[in-house]
Amino acid sequence: MENRITLRHLEAFRAIMVRKTVTGAAEMLEITQPVVTRLISDLEERIAIPLFTRTKGRLLPTAEAALLFKDVEQSLIGIERIANAASNIKALKMGYLEIAAAPSMALTFLPRAIASFNREHPDALVSMHMHSSATVLDMVQRDRCDLGFAMFSMQTTRYG
Repeated sequence: MENRITLRHLEAFRAIMVRKTVTGAAEMLEITQPVVTRLISDLEERIAIPLFTRTKGRLLPTAEAALLFKDVEQSLIGIERIANAASNIKALKMGYLEIAAAPSMALTFLPRAIASFNREHPDALVSMHMHSSATVLDMVQRDRCDLGFAMFSMQTTRYG
């Protein structure tokens, strides 16, 4: 048997860690429970580390699984970044701009700014999604949009 770990193995492992059950992992990945079980068994065999103890029909993560989870999570985030980068490269060639904005901006000045931009760049496609400021910040940090507009209160310090 080949010792290679696939992306699907890591996705199944992460899904069980996040959802806590094989059923939840299967729903998250949109596959059947037996496929999730087979992927986890195969992963454990390939890395020669037990990741879960099976108790009363439930999978409980081992200490090794908890340690591995951090690296798997980082790896999957990296893969998501690569997919987003590829999408952004494709979008730039097509003239596509994705904006995330807090409601106060998405409903006021941004529609006029986008209309003005579209007059200058008629071939560009602009998409705006309205989210909370915290979500907008997260989207910008994770490269899930090209441009983000958010509002945060400034902390003031009193000196007395």
